[in-house]
Amino acid sequence: MYTDEEIQARVHIRLKQYVKNLDIEAQTMAMLVRQYVIPSSQKYQAELAMTLKGVADAGVTGVSVRAQQDALRDLTETLDKTYMVNQSLAEEMKKAHATEHVEKVAEYFGSKVAPLMADLRVHCDKLESIVSDELWPLPKYREMLFIR
Repeated sequence: MYTDEEIQARVHIRLKQYVKNLDIEAQTMAMLVRQYVIPSSQKYQAELAMTLKGVADAGVTGVSVRAQQDALRDLTETLDKTYMVNQSLAEEMKKAHATEHVEKVAEYFGSKVAPLMADLRVHCDKLESIVSDELWPLPKYREMLFIR
């Protein structure tokens, strides 16, 4: 049988573990997005833009470049959303650490940081499906499924 003090100590320890684990995951995710996802997406964005410019400069007429335009628009919109959510994630993590009580920090991580991480994952997954394999620096899910 535990005393109230022992129960509170156990809760405190578990909350600290939760915060520490989620903090490490969030920091790692933000770093991966900043250092790998965004730069590789920007390279692909530049390639698509150069392709469109090349077609226009070549004077090709009577041919639709809608596929390239749509791909560039979709990539640009998703890249912008990814950047904005990553910025929000960094801001929310700072706010969470400004709180002193571990219970409030854990609540903040659960209600603010974790949903942003899930949202960021959605955008990164979409970029992963858009950016060419040659430019994507991280293993793609489909590649990891078939590693032997």
